[in-house]
Amino acid sequence: MLLPPNAFVLSVVVTAAMSNGPLVANEKDDAKVVRRRTENVEAIRLYTVELEKNPKNATAFVIRGNCHLQLGELDSAAGDTNEAMSDYDMAIADYGEAIRLVPKFAAAYHNRGTAWRGKFEFDKSIADYDEAIRLGSKDVLTYICRGASWEAKGGFDQALSDYDEAILIDPKSKVAHKKRAWIHATCTDDRYRDGAKAVEDATKACYWTNWKSPYSPDPDCPGTLAAAYAEAGQFDKAVEWQEKAIDLARDNDDFKTRLKLYQAGKPYREGPGKK
Repeated sequence: MLLPPNAFVLSVVVTAAMSNGPLVANEKDDAKVVRRRTENVEAIRLYTVELEKNPKNATAFVIRGNCHLQLGELDSAAGDTNEAMSDYDMAIADYGEAIRLVPKFAAAYHNRGTAWRGKFEFDKSIADYDEAIRLGSKDVLTYICRGASWEAKGGFDQALSDYDEAILIDPKSKVAHKKRAWIHATCTDDRYRDGAKAVEDATKACYWTNWKSPYSPDPDCPGTLAAAYAEAGQFDKAVEWQEKAIDLARDNDDFKTRLKLYQAGKPYREGPGKK
């Protein structure tokens, strides 16, 4: 549940006023940057304590997510944004009000785009991501999210272009490599499938994410690599990696269905329509 709009809007305006843009990898690591990093780390700690007390404090999720984004911690930023987006209609209204108050607030466009995507309003989400990028949001997450909206619409050329751009910005983006691998492995349009490329990207995603970690398991990485091996015709490896994905995901029926396909020597296919 989101906080009342006035409290939420105040929080995003304050966040906008305090933010000097993301701490990108090539920024000079001078005293100012060190100070900003320290401030963001401390803010994350404080808002984590607050969320332990009040898990429904959407404002805390938003601000903590922005701090993670400043530090380049994209998965954590996305997770906090998703928590804050539990009520999409209210989120869309709140971010619209934030944009009215701060018209060039790129992060508000990005977050509203994510809310539209949650409602499967992909054209509207793409329009907001476009505006966020036009206003200077060149972070990896915006390109990945816009790519996901294009992918859901069946715009695979545009989706791949966005994932390519994300990888140019961050060559070790596990999410962008995983998303690009998924299209190359599973797309129903055979013009976009390429088993070798899928295996290459999915392998990198598995390598860069600690998918075996008991603290933050990511079954999608081995699952994507399994789909990639299936597209490449290496079904023994597909079965091996899908079993690893199932071990992490446990009761995911879709994962078990894919395993049966690979055991039968068949690849997995997925068309447009998903977030």
